[in-house]
Order: sequence, then structure tokens, then C-alpha cells
Amino acid sequence: MMKKIISEMDDSLQDSINSMVYDTKKYSFKSIPKIEISEDEWKGFIKPPPSNTAKSVREDLQELSDITRNRTTEQKAFALRVDDKVESIFKDYLEKVNLRYPEKFVDAAWEIYYPLITNIKYYFNRARPQQLAPKYGIVLDAIVTPSSKTPSYPSGHSVYGYILESILSEMYPLHITKFEEISEHVGISRKILGIHFQSDIVAARKVTQFIYPKIRNYLLTNNILYSD
Repeated sequence: MMKKIISEMDDSLQDSINSMVYDTKKYSFKSIPKIEISEDEWKGFIKPPPSNTAKSVREDLQELSDITRNRTTEQKAFALRVDDKVESIFKDYLEKVNLRYPEKFVDAAWEIYYPLITNIKYYFNRARPQQLAPKYGIVLDAIVTPSSKTPSYPSGHSVYGYILESILSEMYPLHITKFEEISEHVGISRKILGIHFQSDIVAARKVTQFIYPKIRNYLLTNNILYSD
């Protein structure tokens, strides 16, 4: 059915879909505090998302349709909890194994991370799944939260989850596997809500590999330590 829909699109309709973005308003890029990352630097590192008519996008939308139309009450509650506070599920595990959460270090990392990821999201200005799904006749039961009212690519919550994974893995290397598992659940939670493509989550890992070493080096150089 999906192939038939796409094959029947004329060029003007495909152009119309491909031109869809999250927000048509002009965005003022935020200054990045404390670390030096130029626009040219991150633009050269992070690839653009797939076009809106790419096969992977159609596949992602169908997957999200299946997930959101069949999510359980428990899954919804979990996803909304992560949406509100990503760190909550990491804290659950740390408390269980009697390990300390590095509040000051994470807060300092957040101050740098947030404006940077916002700039990247608005640069690519990718439409959210709930904007594109109707164009394909796909039913998507998305739960749009206040935190998801930004462009889709990459997933900011997933980037934050991967940053937390990186910080905690350096502090507690014996628990790396568990932290990786928890961060992957952050990405899954965004799909449960129906507000991110799989490619947004994949890109989040790539973004984290680029920005976290710079954030980490700045904080440690300025004596903001895990142990504070």
C-alpha cells in the first residue's frame, strides 16, 4: 500500500512533502557558552536527515504507527516520565546499586549541551513524524509534549541520555553495559510517544560522539569534577 501511495505521487506532491519543515519562522541561533564549536565544525560532522520521501522515512512512520497504536499504559507512563526528566531512569539504577549521581557535573554539562543541540535541531529544521504521517495516509497516535516542540533531528532527549551514559560510564566502568541499556531506552521512549524517527535517535549517538568530548574537556579543565 505504501509503495502504491508513493508511486502515485506526482512530482509536485513529492516536492511539497520534501519541502516540509518543522517551523517556517526564522530562528535566531543561540550562543554556545564556554566551549568553542563553530557552525562550520558541527555542520561538517553531522549529516543531514533523510529526505521526507526517503524509503527509510516511510518505514519509520509505519513503525511509529504500529508502536503508538499498540502502546500500553505502562509504556506511556514510562515515556512521559523520561520526557519530563531523562535522568530519572539513570538515578533509579544508581540508587538501586548505591552509587552517587554527579549532579553538579551533569548540570554544568547541560548548560553547554542545551543551546548547542537547539542550534543543530533548528539548522536541520526537520519536520516531526506527526507532521508527515498524514501525507502518507498513516495513522500516528503521537503524544506531543512541551519538550517536543522543536525540530525533530536529532533527538535531543537521546543526546542527553547518551551524555549521561558517557559520564556515568567514566565514573563507574563496571556498569557500562547497564548505562548503555538505559540510554537506549531513552530513544525507545521517544518512539513510544511517536515524536521521533529512528534516524533522529541514530543521529543522536553521532552528535554525542562529537560534542561530549568537548564538553567533558572544558568541565574537567575548569575543575568541575565528577566528585563535586
